[in-house]
Amino acid sequence: GRFTATSFLLFFLCLINVVVAVVGMLFFRRSWRIPSTLQSITVGFSYVGAMYFANESLQYLPYPTQVLGKSCKMIPVMWIGFLNRGKSYGVRETIYVFLITLGINLFLRGGSTEPNIYGLVLLFLSLVLDGITSATQDQLQAEYKLTTHELMFFVNFWGCILSFVLAVITGQG
Repeated sequence: GRFTATSFLLFFLCLINVVVAVVGMLFFRRSWRIPSTLQSITVGFSYVGAMYFANESLQYLPYPTQVLGKSCKMIPVMWIGFLNRGKSYGVRETIYVFLITLGINLFLRGGSTEPNIYGLVLLFLSLVLDGITSATQDQLQAEYKLTTHELMFFVNFWGCILSFVLAVITGQG
């Protein structure tokens, strides 16, 4: 059978991550800096959205195809980092990303079946949201100097809210 409770699973994952982040902040006794709500929502929603689309793509793609596709995450991360923040990458980094992506695509082309287009669209959306997540996290880190636990808390707090709403709307709650 098909797994149909992706939203509930993501809610539970984000909830656990929120608890771990709070424990980390209490243990290390750091100040609780509060970043921009809009940026926090953006990163939380893009984080959950990327996981949601990646997991949903598994209903239409073989697991190795999905994993290899997600390995190309570096491309949207680099592009969105460049477009969003003007972030630059060295020639070496760019060549590495190109070679890794080329290798993954050559490997995928050797498969015996054509991948499902809908599954590939879901995987593409996941990759775009991964890029948005990375760029927004970089922005939050640069502007607010958040600790790892603070960033983890805010990303997963908003991810919890979105995944909870999705779980209720879809009846998975």
